[in-house]
Amino acid sequence: MKNKQDADAQPREAFLDIETTGLSPYQCDISVVGILTRGAYIGLVSGFDLTPEALCYVLKDVDILYTFNGRRFDIPFVRKKMEMDLEEGKAHIDVLYQCRSVGLRGGQKIVERTLCLSRSQECPDGRAAARLGKRWLKHGDLGALEILMRYNEDDLRNLQKIKEHVERCKNSGETAKDR
Repeated sequence: MKNKQDADAQPREAFLDIETTGLSPYQCDISVVGILTRGAYIGLVSGFDLTPEALCYVLKDVDILYTFNGRRFDIPFVRKKMEMDLEEGKAHIDVLYQCRSVGLRGGQKIVERTLCLSRSQECPDGRAAARLGKRWLKHGDLGALEILMRYNEDDLRNLQKIKEHVERCKNSGETAKDR
């Protein structure tokens, strides 16, 4: 018989995605850090509430952190710009590599199309997101920020769906193409 403590002892998962003004942490800035945990979206915004302390607080009880290409992008970018290690004290699973293990190739938007996942059409890709981030950071454009945050939330909700799809494939022994 499981008691309440056993149920609470399950690992707490969070999905993390950052939006930036470009690809280089040496020349570009973070505009939004989004976290999806227990079904709730939290967006930390540069120039408003994005601080190392706020990010640590949101992630304090997280045991497993999921990203898409985070090993090469999100984690190093945050390490450089915010001087913090998001992997400290938690497991980090980069779903990009999990996708490859079941035959899904490409970036997140390609995987989303392969799996027929929907998203808002206001911001089609990372390049457009970078332009929105620049409009927010340089001009305080709230409309751009709103679109950017919806894009970030779409990224995170679809990342969770991709992770769940990969787990189903692995549990059934199928590849993504078999489904």
